[in-house]
Amino acid sequence: METNKRWYREVTNRGGGAYAVGGYVRDELLEVENRDVDFVVTGVPMDDLAEIMEADEYSVDLVGKVFGVLKATSPGGNVPMDLALPRKEISTGDGHKDFDIEFDHNLPIEDDLSRRDFTINAMAVNIGDNWDPDLIIDPFGGKTDIENKVIRTVGDPIVRFTEDPLRMLRAAQFAARFGFTIHSDTLWAMKWMAPKIQTVSPERISAELIKLLKLSDTPSVGLQILVDTGLMNHIIPEFMASIGFDQQNRHHDLPVDKHVFKVVDHASRRGFSISVRVAALLHDIAKPSTFSIDEDGNGHFFGHEKESAEIAKDIMERLKFSASEEFPRGGTDLVYTLIRRHLVPVKRNSTDKSIRRWMRKVGEPWIVQELLNLREADSFAHAAGSDIGGIEILRARVEENANVPLTQRDVDIDGHVIHDRTGATGKEIGDIKNRLLEMVVAGEVENNSETLTEVLQEMFVSR
Repeated sequence: METNKRWYREVTNRGGGAYAVGGYVRDELLEVENRDVDFVVTGVPMDDLAEIMEADEYSVDLVGKVFGVLKATSPGGNVPMDLALPRKEISTGDGHKDFDIEFDHNLPIEDDLSRRDFTINAMAVNIGDNWDPDLIIDPFGGKTDIENKVIRTVGDPIVRFTEDPLRMLRAAQFAARFGFTIHSDTLWAMKWMAPKIQTVSPERISAELIKLLKLSDTPSVGLQILVDTGLMNHIIPEFMASIGFDQQNRHHDLPVDKHVFKVVDHASRRGFSISVRVAALLHDIAKPSTFSIDEDGNGHFFGHEKESAEIAKDIMERLKFSASEEFPRGGTDLVYTLIRRHLVPVKRNSTDKSIRRWMRKVGEPWIVQELLNLREADSFAHAAGSDIGGIEILRARVEENANVPLTQRDVDIDGHVIHDRTGATGKEIGDIKNRLLEMVVAGEVENNSETLTEVLQEMFVSR
């Protein structure tokens, strides 16, 4: 902690207190890694606190002053810590966009804790004390709820969810992340107030969904809560048709929703990227709408991968996934590609020619590997079980072919050479490069400028 710092000593000399709050205390009790530490400082006005930090050679940013928060960066550091005055906040409008902030350095730490969402996040510890669970300030029974593995709001859940409806989604995220259950009163309030989630901005919803997928080994726990409470109907209504949908297919012994949850859990346990996890959630979302039965009574989903990719793109754009710091740049396009191509047409014993042509359709080798990650998770959730061994062999085959040209720019011949030898211009040059690329991918010619120039000469002499 920061007890060896001059700023802390100066705060206490002035009769104030400095506390680590919320997630830090919770994670210490759970013995899990702390993502960050937030501090609340009592007894010292904001301007005085800024002066204290600057005197200790911290860089101070008062961008959050209106909310009673300053960011201070230690000398030589690059990650600021948040120092907040005790505060209360009251929502005055939908979407958690309009709210009154009341911060007062004279408020006791207990008042600050009373505004927080869940009891497990409403604890504090004076940073001057050695870590001792018995010294935790815990006015709402957070320690007991951690021991009992329960998610429960601070006070009336209707009030808490009215202040910020996103807290309902956060409850599901915490349940999945820590393996907790949601207290009956809190769960009832989530069902009652589920429609209010529509008042929350899309980017906040997607950020919380990403946390659910990223921070848990079993996101299905949280996803099932979203379904059971009705929240899913307001977040991703397109998913609702999948619930309990019988696939009537020998390859699937689970309804669509349970299959999808199993795919998501495998992707999470394996530590696959957030793009793969989002793709896992949405990869079969068009199955109900593309369902058909043949004359033998077997279910089919012809074209569901194409339709699912389009629906997934619409969902990601509607919820503004690209605005989340936890979602990679270009993630929407990547997820689209993964879903569009998730029915992998090559096998472990496919020819190099087939594998190369498939890779060319998918994209760069790293995208192919991401696709194989999704395919592994999808295969794991099939009735016959996982063919991870076969997929690992296919991964190796992809690595062996990783240096094979996959795009026009990889073909080792310059457009000027093509023009000089053939007189082609513009699109004609691109068409010629594509023909040469096909020959290289098929293993018919080597990818070097001398050989390709000779092949080019032969192509046009023979015309």
